[in-house]
Amino acid sequence: MSQATSVWLLLMSISPDYWKDWPQPCGPTAIKELSSGIWKKATLNTDASINVGVAVTELVTNAYKYAYPEGGGDIRVSLRRTPASRIEIVVEDDGVGRGSGVAKGTGLGTRIVASMATTLGTEVQYQDRRPGTAARLSIPVH
Repeated sequence: MSQATSVWLLLMSISPDYWKDWPQPCGPTAIKELSSGIWKKATLNTDASINVGVAVTELVTNAYKYAYPEGGGDIRVSLRRTPASRIEIVVEDDGVGRGSGVAKGTGLGTRIVASMATTLGTEVQYQDRRPGTAARLSIPVH
């Protein structure tokens, strides 16, 4: 039987070294400010938790690299439980948007996120927010 992992603990456990060069506020402090009771109650099996961690890290990294070409801006991570026994994780920014939808850079991060989503039994939904982009994962929980 695989162990359950709290999504909150997963996101908070991303190495502090990962966040150290990012403009502030970012990283665990910023994520914690967005927290609510749902963060601590949402659990996934260990394999799914790893996939969520990789996907969220890539989505935040892509937003950081491409959303604000002129400098930093807000990147928000939120989580909520839906009535259909799912958790929804959204990474959003107020940056320049995705444009034509073609991946900037090599597209490796986008492919990694799509692969993690497929493994989780879902897909990434991108929303043009004007300004900005929201990337949404809706993950089944048992």
